Formats: sequence, C-alpha cells, structure tokens
Amino acid sequence: MPCHSHGRPGARCIRVSPKPCRKFGRELRLRWQEFNQCQLLFTGHSLGAAMATLASSLQKPRALYTIGSPRVGDQAFAGLLQGLDNHRYVDCCDLVTRVPPEVLGYTHIPGKVYYIDFNRAVQQLYPNDPYIDRDRRAEEDYLKNYSWRIGDVAVRPLAITPRSTM
Repeated sequence: MPCHSHGRPGARCIRVSPKPCRKFGRELRLRWQEFNQCQLLFTGHSLGAAMATLASSLQKPRALYTIGSPRVGDQAFAGLLQGLDNHRYVDCCDLVTRVPPEVLGYTHIPGKVYYIDFNRAVQQLYPNDPYIDRDRRAEEDYLKNYSWRIGDVAVRPLAITPRSTM
C-alpha cells in the first residue's frame, strides 16, 4: 500500500483496510488543527506502536516512543522518518517486533533501541548487537530443556522468572 510519501514515490508500509485508515487520518488532521500550538509526542504498544509510527509519517511529532512495534514499512518509508527522535523498546521474547519479516522488504525506522533482556534489564543497544542474538538463543535452550516438563510453561516468554534464579 502506498504511504503518505512526502514526495518519495515507492515508499510502502503495512497494508491496512482503507476505510479505517482514512477515518484515522481524518481524525488526526482534525486533532492537529485543534492543537496546532502543542508539541506532539506519539506513543503506542504493539498495534498502537505501528499506528503511532504511521501517524509520524503524516505529522512529524517531537518524539516517538514505541513498545513492541512491528516493522511497518520498507527502506523508503523508514527514510521518511530519518531524523525523528525515535525511542523503540524491544522485549527479548516479543515476536511482534520481528514481523513482518525483513526478507519481505520491511525494516524498523531509525532511532534508539532499548532492549529488554530475559532478566528484565533494559539496555540501549544497536539492533544488530550480538548480545541480542545470544539472549534470544536462550529461548531455544528453554524449549529444549524445560518446556516439555510437566508443570513448566511451553514457551519461554510465558515463564515468569528465568530458570537460572529458580
């Protein structure tokens, strides 16, 4: 689906039903007119994070804070938001932050990434930091060593505390 590309033809973002998208866009434009003297701050979680990111391409906010955001556009779309004060929080086990797949051309927009590891520590990291890969590999270890046992949860993200503290 073509995005509000600000003169950049070819920018693509996630496909959404046109009717709710138009309604959302109209509502945003009305609110922006009401609050034209205010500085905007967009935030959201999961689907709300995707909506906040898309809204940022329509009206640049002072900052964007997302938690568990999926990828919402291609490289051209991400380029539209270059320079945006973006803060993206990523939980180690949140699958939403890994979809749609990069192999389909989707990417996260540029900005700061705050990674929440399995022990719940928050660190500002680069998206390709090897620590993230090592931390996520613990999920495979959990599946292999613990998920099959009676009384344990089947997937690591549902486990309340790390095995190393039990």
